[in-house]
Amino acid sequence: MASDKLNLGKTVLAFLQAHSGEKFTARQIAEWVFETFPAEC
Repeated sequence: MASDKLNLGKTVLAFLQAHSGEKFTARQIAEWVFETFPAEC
Protein backbone atom coordinates (compact mmCIF):
# COMPACT_ATOMS: atom_id res chain seq x y z
CA MET A 1 0.00 0.00 0.00
CA ALA A 2 1.21 3.48 -0.80
CA SER A 3 0.12 4.79 2.60
CA ASP A 4 2.64 2.47 4.28
CA LYS A 5 5.59 4.04 2.49
CA LEU A 6 7.83 6.60 4.12
CA ASN A 7 7.17 10.12 2.87
CA LEU A 8 10.72 11.42 2.98
CA GLY A 9 9.85 15.04 2.29
CA LYS A 10 7.33 15.27 5.12
CA THR A 11 9.57 13.29 7.45
CA VAL A 12 12.57 15.55 6.90
CA LEU A 13 10.41 18.66 7.18
CA ALA A 14 9.00 17.47 10.52
CA PHE A 15 12.53 16.68 11.75
CA LEU A 16 13.80 20.14 10.81
CA GLN A 17 10.77 21.85 12.37
CA ALA A 18 11.31 19.90 15.58
CA HIS A 19 14.93 21.04 15.63
CA SER A 20 14.44 24.64 14.49
CA GLY A 21 17.46 26.84 14.90
CA GLU A 22 19.84 23.92 14.49
CA LYS A 23 21.83 23.16 11.36
CA PHE A 24 22.31 19.69 9.91
CA THR A 25 24.21 18.30 6.97
CA ALA A 26 22.44 16.08 4.48
CA ARG A 27 24.45 13.18 5.88
CA GLN A 28 23.25 13.84 9.44
CA ILE A 29 19.63 13.91 8.28
CA ALA A 30 20.11 10.74 6.25
CA GLU A 31 21.68 8.95 9.22
CA TRP A 32 18.75 10.02 11.41
CA VAL A 33 16.27 8.68 8.82
CA PHE A 34 18.09 5.33 8.61
CA GLU A 35 18.25 5.02 12.42
CA THR A 36 14.65 6.11 12.99
CA PHE A 37 12.99 4.21 10.12
CA PRO A 38 15.18 1.13 9.43
CA ALA A 39 12.31 -1.00 8.10
CA GLU A 40 11.39 1.58 5.47
CA CYS A 41 14.97 1.93 4.29
